[in-house]
Formats: sequence, C-alpha cells, structure tokens
Amino acid sequence: FANVLLEAAQIGVPIVSTNVGAAPEVVGDAADLVPVGDVPALGAALVRSLGALAASRGRANWRRTRVLAEFGADRMVARWLSLYHGAPQ
Repeated sequence: FANVLLEAAQIGVPIVSTNVGAAPEVVGDAADLVPVGDVPALGAALVRSLGALAASRGRANWRRTRVLAEFGADRMVARWLSLYHGAPQ
C-alpha cells in the first residue's frame, strides 16, 4: 500500500499508477491504472492524463474527498479504537 498515493490524493493532484497492491482502492478509476511492467501503457496513461487535465483534476478532486473520508486521521483512529474495543480481554 503506497502512502504516496494517499498523499497525492490528499493534495488533489492527478494520479496514474500501476495496478498493484491497494492502488485500485485509492485510484478508483481503471483508466488511471496500468498493468505492472507495461511501459507503453504507462506512457499512454500519463499523456492521456496530461492531455485531459480538466478531467484529471475532476478525478483528483473526487479522490481527495474519498481518501479524506476513508483514510483521514479521524477515520483511522475510529478504526483502531473499534479493533481495540473488540479485542478479547
């Protein structure tokens, strides 16, 4: 799980990533995910993202909202407390 994807989403920049680990959970849009090792697909996705910057920024804003709701500090603390309170004594 690459924290850099969460960090990029939190500041609202467009993301293009390889389809590995939890990247699909953060990126959310299959158009911005490419197969691992597929250099031409990565290049094409980067060019597409830069060429359609308005759409890329729209997806970035959507990701930012989603990531802050799902992975923000308040949500993470609540998840940890839930695990802690649910642990056998």
